[in-house]
Amino acid sequence: IYQETYRIAKQSRQRHKLLWHAKHFSTLYRLQGRLEEARESLAYFLENSADMLSPESRIDYVAEMARLCARLEDFDSAQKYLREAEAASAQSPTHLAGHLVTWARAAVLASQGKAEDATREFEIAARAARPRDRGEFLVEYGRFLASAGKTDEARHVLQQACEDFKEDPLKPLEKIARETLRSLES
Repeated sequence: IYQETYRIAKQSRQRHKLLWHAKHFSTLYRLQGRLEEARESLAYFLENSADMLSPESRIDYVAEMARLCARLEDFDSAQKYLREAEAASAQSPTHLAGHLVTWARAAVLASQGKAEDATREFEIAARAARPRDRGEFLVEYGRFLASAGKTDEARHVLQQACEDFKEDPLKPLEKIARETLRSLES
């Protein structure tokens, strides 16, 4: 259905619909673990949507790109997007922007193997996590804790994520949380 609506939007030259398709595809790819495709779609969206986004939305999507690049171990790009998110957040400081930037910073530090600094940033971001993506944040935080050998903390955070998914199901993320929990048990 997405492919067909994309084709129709492209034929009708409805720019904003095409751009939002790119963003939605990025999310779908990310949830499927297709990170390179997610990055390509999100990059296209970011390059072409500046006039459509509020400052806070821009921070959200740029911070998401920093996290994606970090997961792909593209450290230069991750740093570039993180700096952009930080600069935008300084111009439009909000509680949400602070959380998003801190989460991105934690992900970048974790991908660089800076566990102590990443732990500090994840803890700050955890206190400010918003309900909309708290489950996704908790999965990433829990996986980080598991990789850092903090099994008890990881178990607690991942169990919180699974509880959140009862209210707002995101099956691919819930599956990742449960798989990580099972790996901690073995």
